[in-house]
Amino acid sequence: DNGVELKWETSSEINNDYFKIEVSTDNLSFEEIGRVDGAGTTSITQNYQMTHNNFGVGTFYYSLPQVDFDGMSERFGIISVFKEADVQIPLSVYPNPTSGDFITIKGNLSLYDHFEILSSNGVIKIQGANMKGTETKISVSELPSGVYLVRFRSQGDVETIRFIKN
Repeated sequence: DNGVELKWETSSEINNDYFKIEVSTDNLSFEEIGRVDGAGTTSITQNYQMTHNNFGVGTFYYSLPQVDFDGMSERFGIISVFKEADVQIPLSVYPNPTSGDFITIKGNLSLYDHFEILSSNGVIKIQGANMKGTETKISVSELPSGVYLVRFRSQGDVETIRFIKN
């Protein structure tokens, strides 16, 4: 299965109406993705679970606020999950050669920490980080005509693609 299965348990509960399951991609702003009913008041261990489907690749942060019947809530610790792409999309740069102001990079971009565009003599001309998704556009309008390398780095791995700007 491609979802993230979230499981938790309580040893006892007092006035527990429900749990909110929240997700974030930046660990700052969270969005509610579901609710699971609580057991009210009990001293019997309760087991809960929910599966989060329909999301992309990268790091996801999950928060679990518990809400009482009176509306009071308590947020429990945040956990993170890294989701790799299900299908490997080979890195590519197009159009290549280009005479335009932009190139498009396609691939599993969230697998890479950062990228650099280097001139043929190894000088870094453009760099960026934290790419998401499977496609991004990069402005090359400031680059003169020539041969360039796009270098992708991730935890020691390096991939390089050559492109030409006319």
